[in-house]
Amino acid sequence: MRGPSNLILVRHGQSESNLAQDRSKCGIEEDWSQEFSDRHTSQYKLTTLGREQAKITVGKNNKMRGPSNLILVRHGQSESNLAQDRSKCGIEEDWSQEFSDRHTSQYKLTTLGREQAKITGDYLKEHVLNGNFDRHYCSEFVRAMQTAALLDLPNADWLLEFNLRERDMGILAGHSKQSRKREYGKELRRRERDIFYYAPPGGESIASICIRVDKFLDSLDRNCSGLDVIVVCHGNIMEAFRLRLERMSQYQYRQYKADQANDPTKKIKNCEIFWYSRRNPNSLKIEDTIRFKWSKFIWPINQSSEGWKKISRISFNNKDLLDQITEIPQLVDNNERDLVEFNSGNYTYYSTLANEYKKKSKKLLPAPNDGSSNNNNEKNTQEEEEEEEDEIDLLVVD
Repeated sequence: MRGPSNLILVRHGQSESNLAQDRSKCGIEEDWSQEFSDRHTSQYKLTTLGREQAKITVGKNNKMRGPSNLILVRHGQSESNLAQDRSKCGIEEDWSQEFSDRHTSQYKLTTLGREQAKITGDYLKEHVLNGNFDRHYCSEFVRAMQTAALLDLPNADWLLEFNLRERDMGILAGHSKQSRKREYGKELRRRERDIFYYAPPGGESIASICIRVDKFLDSLDRNCSGLDVIVVCHGNIMEAFRLRLERMSQYQYRQYKADQANDPTKKIKNCEIFWYSRRNPNSLKIEDTIRFKWSKFIWPINQSSEGWKKISRISFNNKDLLDQITEIPQLVDNNERDLVEFNSGNYTYYSTLANEYKKKSKKLLPAPNDGSSNNNNEKNTQEEEEEEEDEIDLLVVD
């Protein structure tokens, strides 16, 4: 087995949610304002007690090897891309029952999409490593496979990789933009709470597809070190590559998406190329990890390249971390009694109160009508007491 000699895990200090849930077990519900209930879990801050608990931060510089050059290409315009663009204009005729029932993996390229793929292939052969790559990877979705074939790269030997599939949109899949607004307005509002962690029911978040991309990058690290690799995939997957290779934080990602909303030209376009490299474009020296990025959009032909940019992976000192969260208001915090109990060594204060509150609540329940109900209640009571014991043990360990 490979890996670190020592791996230290540190759980965060007491958060607003930890405290509010502990109080809720005791029947204390005043923390749960509408503003607090609507807050995404990623936004919970530490309480006063939590900040006191936070003593240690452990970090190690994690260096990655892998391909010398990694080229990502988004597929050409697909049937779904075209149908959704038309839907934004109020044109819904593409969304027949047959088309709505089709799984996202089955969407083919449009006439324009096929043309985009051919022109992008010509550009790669002329300007990007002469179109010669050591490894060729492609999503298993039809639109990506079709794009890969139409690039017409020399000596291509494509490997299909299911971890490169597009993000699963769950219940939102198979619906036009207008249909989503009509039928899933509540879901779209929930998405606005946190665009990075939001997952539609039955679907994936951007955060979760980053895990798939990490798995793929790990395989490149093992199998493609020093090679030139091309990948044909999807828009959301390319965003996940950006997040992981450029070490974008969730805050940077939210700003990135806000910029795209204000300026649609900043969105990843069909057949756009991302070129990541370990080779310094000035000195031509090979670095120990991917440090440089170049991107280009071929369609229309007169679009220019952004040129090579050095990837800046931001790190944070203690003050920087605190500055990141200053804009989030504290909604729940300890009272004086919390701190007195904790400082006196009573780490199970709220668990004890919660047990007392449950006992009082049970006394208010109506008496059972028959013996079988009574037996069930006794069984449930025993299970609840065992759960409480587990919770207390966990609190003591923390």
